Amino acid sequence: MFARFSRKESLLIGLLIILALLTHSQVSASSVKQVSGDADNGKFEFVTNEFPTFEAAKSFFDGPMEEMLSQHEYQGDLLAVDPSTSDTTYIIKMRVNFSKYHAGSSRFEVEKLSWDIIAAADQAIAKIKPIPGQNSQTLINVYRLYHPDIKNHLYTTDTNEAKILQGRGWNYEGISWKSENKQGEEVYRLYHPGIKVHLYTKDSNEYKILATRGWNQEGVSYRSYGTVPVYRLYNPGLKKHLYTKDQNEYKILATRGWNQEGLAWNSQP
Repeated sequence: MFARFSRKESLLIGLLIILALLTHSQVSASSVKQVSGDADNGKFEFVTNEFPTFEAAKSFFDGPMEEMLSQHEYQGDLLAVDPSTSDTTYIIKMRVNFSKYHAGSSRFEVEKLSWDIIAAADQAIAKIKPIPGQNSQTLINVYRLYHPDIKNHLYTTDTNEAKILQGRGWNYEGISWKSENKQGEEVYRLYHPGIKVHLYTKDSNEYKILATRGWNQEGVSYRSYGTVPVYRLYNPGLKKHLYTKDQNEYKILATRGWNQEGLAWNSQP
């Protein structure tokens, strides 16, 4: 009924979460006590508050939570709050051993650690900026995300892709611009696996040529139509492009190592 994983079993989580979604059971952080002890079995159990996506919950488990629990024996469940919907949220339910046979795992220490992890989860959840869905058939949102480690921006109209990437170290920076859904020139997206960057262009010839130079064609990303110009810049040091409709950002970045490449396409306000 849930995806079970431990430090040694995290590779199984993908399959098991699918089984969880098929059960259509429902659980929430408020349905169980957040921290409770089981003296008979030498375990302490706690549950986090809700993460907006599976990827965000797993990222917290694999990162901060695993580090905080590195000196303890533990087992965890990643639970979908409402598996019957595609927009469900997720909680992490953990059991930590405080048996006297495990050094450094006294009941007091594990209880304090449990609350510390819940607080850390709340901080992680608070940093996840909500991503609005697409609510129009004609104008669609173009989301902008940024990954601080690889210093790269990504633009997408796919709400699900944006949410998944948000759980993988990408920071959601808001809606860059609006794109027409059907009318206007096509803007293509390419990806280079060697330098791990995307490139966007409405130049079909550039799209074809780059495909012969190590870039993977990813199809039409959005469309060029409207009265608002979107500018393209390139940083030769980073070997990356950036796109913005903000004229002030376009001017400032030109003084910080970015080359202005002019109008990339047009958008709606």
